[in-house]
Amino acid sequence: MKNITRTLLICILIMAMIIGAFRLAKGWSEVLIEPGDLSMSPGYPPANYKVETSFSSILDLKQSDVVAYYLSSAPEKYRVGRIAALEGNRVKIEKGQVLINGAVSSFQLNDTFYKTPEFRVPRGCVYVLSDNPYYGVDSRHIGPIPFCQIIGRL
Repeated sequence: MKNITRTLLICILIMAMIIGAFRLAKGWSEVLIEPGDLSMSPGYPPANYKVETSFSSILDLKQSDVVAYYLSSAPEKYRVGRIAALEGNRVKIEKGQVLINGAVSSFQLNDTFYKTPEFRVPRGCVYVLSDNPYYGVDSRHIGPIPFCQIIGRL
């Protein structure tokens, strides 16, 4: 029992050191958004952006933040999107409108035929939409974005 407790304490100490090092390493960095990605044009055309990486929790993000993220299927390709809904929010898309928790949001899609049934954004994830939905790869296509795939805020 004593060895198990000691091993557990060592593991906790190592995890605390890793988390501390991660927090110190976060700050500002630059990321190159995938060339040809017009998902946020004209406001955020493909470019090299400074990204704030100093937040440490999904709770530090808010609706309408523009974030850089990567796709799990292509971690070398960075995308940009606007957070439409946070963890726990209910999302439904119908007739070109994005409903968050049953209320019409400021996010509008030009495609009145696209619709989704209402669902809840899972814990640890955000729902991201592109400003230019015809060109965007966003949560409509790949689902909610886990916090671990978010690089930072623009």
